[in-house]
Amino acid sequence: MVNARNLTVATTLLEEGASALRDVLRTRCVRRDEINALGLKSIVSGTLTTCLMGAIVGMLTQP
Repeated sequence: MVNARNLTVATTLLEEGASALRDVLRTRCVRRDEINALGLKSIVSGTLTTCLMGAIVGMLTQP
């Protein structure tokens, strides 16, 4: 049977659940930005490392 107390409890649980879900989504968005920034840094560092290794090999194999 539905009464005012049950509705109050259900409303409170829904509000707490929505708040928790909002916090999780906000945390995921922050993490997504961090992961994207790390991806760009790794691409740049990989490119620089490849160029440096090519330059070293080129210097060592000169006739």
